[in-house]
Formats: sequence, C-alpha cells, structure tokens
Amino acid sequence: MGFSVFTVQIQSASTATEPCCSAGPCNSEYTVYDLTIQSQGTTWPVQKRYTDFVQLEQKLRDKFWYIDDLPTLPPKFVLFSKSASAIDKRRKGLEEWLRKILEIGCFSQSGEMSDFLHALENAPVAPLNTDKQAQAKKAVAAPSKPAPAPVDDAAAKVAAWKSGGAAKLMQKVKNENEEKWAGQAVAPAPAPASAEADKRKWWTSGAANTLKSAVQENNAKWSNSAGETAAAASPPTPPSRGSVSSRPLLQNLFDCMDGRTGRVEHEELTIFIRVVGGRTPPSLSTKMESGSITLTQKEFIDAFEEHLGQVDLRKTYDLISDIFKLSSSSRAQLTEIFQIVDKSHNGYVETDELLDLGTSFSSTFTPEKCNKLLSRMDYNHDGRIALDEFLAFFGNFCQGMPDRQRERGLNGLKNRAISLNL
Repeated sequence: MGFSVFTVQIQSASTATEPCCSAGPCNSEYTVYDLTIQSQGTTWPVQKRYTDFVQLEQKLRDKFWYIDDLPTLPPKFVLFSKSASAIDKRRKGLEEWLRKILEIGCFSQSGEMSDFLHALENAPVAPLNTDKQAQAKKAVAAPSKPAPAPVDDAAAKVAAWKSGGAAKLMQKVKNENEEKWAGQAVAPAPAPASAEADKRKWWTSGAANTLKSAVQENNAKWSNSAGETAAAASPPTPPSRGSVSSRPLLQNLFDCMDGRTGRVEHEELTIFIRVVGGRTPPSLSTKMESGSITLTQKEFIDAFEEHLGQVDLRKTYDLISDIFKLSSSSRAQLTEIFQIVDKSHNGYVETDELLDLGTSFSSTFTPEKCNKLLSRMDYNHDGRIALDEFLAFFGNFCQGMPDRQRERGLNGLKNRAISLNL
C-alpha cells in the first residue's frame, strides 16, 4: 500500500450492552466510539471500544520500546465515568491521542496501526507499473545523454589505469588549475618589523607561559565546577522577575483569578502564593495575615514582579488556569474533601490514600489504574498530590459539566471520603 497518511476523527460515542456472565440474563454497559478514517481519498467507518485503544497502545510500546515520548493514552476515570460529559471528554482525548500517534511515522505505518484502522481492507491500493511501462516513461522523460560504456569495456579500463592514464589525467587537471589561478593569489602582507620585534619581545618575556598557566587554571575550574565557571565567564542572565516577559504572564495569571471583577482578593492570593512556593511579598504580609486584602491588576503585578525570582510562571499559569476553572464554592468543597482523604494529615494525598478512595467506588480500581490516575493528577511529578494539584485536576475534569451534575458528583465524592474515615 506504500506510505499512507491517515486522518482520523471520532465523531460520536454510543452505549452498548453485552452479557456479563453466563449465569443469567444480566448485561453490562460499555461505550463504543465511532471513528471516521480517511486515506488517499477514501473514507470508511470503524467502531472501537476503549479497551481496543489500550491494546493498541500496549502493542506500540512493546514494539517500539526504544521510543520514550509515546503519547499517553487518556485514562478511563472511575469517577462520573458514565456521565455524558465524561464520555465526551474521553472521546476528545482519544481523538487527540490518535492524532499525535499518527504524526509519528513509525507508528502510523506500523502493522499494528493498520490492523487497528482496518486499513488493508479499506484503503485503496495504487496500481503498480510494469517494468516496460516504467522504462517507457523513463525514456520519454529523461534527457538525451551519452550512452554508458558497455560492461565488456572493463578490461580496457583496467589496462588504461595500469598504463598511467589516471596519473596523466590528474597532472593535466593540476596544470590547468595552476594556469588558471597563476598571479591571482594574494600573498599575505609581511608583518612590519616593529610588530615582529614586539612579538619576539612578548614571547621571551615569559608572558606566553603566564597565558598557558591561566588557560590550565580555567580548564581546572571548568572540570571541577562547570556551572560556576559558566556563570563567571558569561554575562549574568537577567532573572525572570525583571524580564520583559514577566509582566504579560502575570497579567494572564491575574485574568485567570479575578473572575472578571478587575480585582483579586484574599482567597485567590492565598492559592497563588501557595502555588509559587509560599512567596509572600513583604509589602503584602500584614494585609494577608489580617485577611482583608484586594488588589487591582497593576497592584498585583507591581507586588509580585520583583519578588518571584526564578519561578517558572508558565508552569504556574498551567496550574492556576485549571484551579480557577472551578467556582469558589467548588474549590472550598474540594479543599474539604482533600483534607478528609489526607488521612495522614501531611498535606498530601499519597498513593495508598488515592487507592482507598478509588476502590470505594469500584472493585476494578486496581493499583495500575491508581498509578495512571496519579500520573494525571501529579503536576510536578513528585509521586504525591498536593492540594493545588488536587484542585487543578478536578478543575480540568469538571470543566463543562452541568452545575447539578458536578454538585451531585462532588457530594458523592465527599460522602465516600467520609466513609473511609469512619
């Protein structure tokens, strides 16, 4: 079939049923995703379950084990998994995952991908030209050129080489080049006598040895402390707080938090300061402690621009933007749930605590599924979930969910968390 380019869209998802056991007339529901594949001007439909995507991912990982950046398959969430918004979010995630996979040539052209997309039985196969057709086209298209020497001239070539023909040809080319460039080369101007004298004087004075010693010292510094030497040898990089790009980023962060009121208050500032590592500007300390503080955009930027040091504001923006997809009441409710789930009261939800919460919803919530969910929630990849990561995950997960459905889901989550502590 040659090199094929596939375009895949997951148009919709529907619910189907299948017998869950042979003991009686009981059925279990599952989701079917309707894929539309296009390649070489041909379009065909394919239906897949989530488990089909999981199997494809595993096959690709097994076959291309040496590729580290294989896109991650969106997880199948236990919470609200049957809701329309959860299914639609998973549908979009699967479509984006397929798009990224198909952009990588070895994946898109693999037999595993071909089987998954049913490409062999649907995509058209371009007709192959016969040898005579190919030769005829080549003869028409190719410009005229001297016929190559026949194969039986090999002996004549060897004889010409042994007779010194190659050496004569090389000498001829050399002579032609010498004639062509004769008189055109410009010799470098000799150094003035005074310059030569200065060089000789500098060399005999011992300065060369001094320079050699300095080079050796610098090499030693580089080998022992490359970072310190680089910092000393190069001009200092301006910190992010004074960079030109910090103000627009702070402005974007403010816009995420202000709720279109033009101001941020104590609750928003508390979250922001916590995300950037507890860095409260001295000018705001007293007001933050009293709990009565309101900042305009200009006041916010002026207060934090010179105070954040080397904080990565782009990563901060990713976390903050997800947190503030939640309403203030939802943030408060999820904070309470986090404190309940954090049975060790160390300020983090550990793996075992997340596993307990997941298994309270479903007995199929295995440690492997727990690890996948943890990797989605763990923004800074330290193996545990802080409060702000917990809020950001649910901010992203609940986005677009109807208010009543979100409230019902969070209430159910809270009740399950409470039951674990009884």
